[in-house]
Amino acid sequence: MAVASAERFSYNLRRAREQKELSQADLGRLAGISKSEVYRLEAGTRDPRLTTVVALARALGVKGSDLIRGIH
Repeated sequence: MAVASAERFSYNLRRAREQKELSQADLGRLAGISKSEVYRLEAGTRDPRLTTVVALARALGVKGSDLIRGIH
């Protein structure tokens, strides 16, 4: 993922999490990943694996495509 792509994913993830009124720790628990991993993904310093995108989407009750929207 390019920098712009990581930034877009992080924006989409943060927006979806905040709309569900979840903390990073809550989202991590629901998705089966650590709070620090959620933090890194939202900061754009970590590229998500496909399995992570799927787990996050399920935890948030959104489509995976919602999290990667705007990434070219």
